[in-house]
Amino acid sequence: MPYKGSSELVTEISGGRLDMIFNTLLGGQPHIQAKRLRAIGITSRTINSFLPDVPPVADTLPGFEMTSFVGIAAPGATPRVIISRLNREVNALLALETIRRPLLDAGGTIEPIDPAGMDRYIAGEIERWRRIARTRGISIR
Repeated sequence: MPYKGSSELVTEISGGRLDMIFNTLLGGQPHIQAKRLRAIGITSRTINSFLPDVPPVADTLPGFEMTSFVGIAAPGATPRVIISRLNREVNALLALETIRRPLLDAGGTIEPIDPAGMDRYIAGEIERWRRIARTRGISIR
């Protein structure tokens, strides 16, 4: 069942309606610190410094990796000059300590990328999840 966000997941697991959830570190960490959730695995391939005692799922399921990202999108017809300018401005904001610090303190990472790199990343993720769905016989309605 799809959920609209992290808060719905936490409500469902706290109420006993779910046995396990996948959540982002940014969405889950406050609940883990408050002992409302117990982390049993990190979905990145390496240990996270915010949860140093939580092993990567890949330790049990070799090759497993599932991470999330935040990006900015614009309509496909947006001129490249505008896309480039938006990218420069966002990257300049991400360089500001007042923007970086809260994200880093919450367990996030900041990895600025150019528009071509984002296109490649998204295309790769789409292909990856299509392949997984096809291999496992998963259909999306």
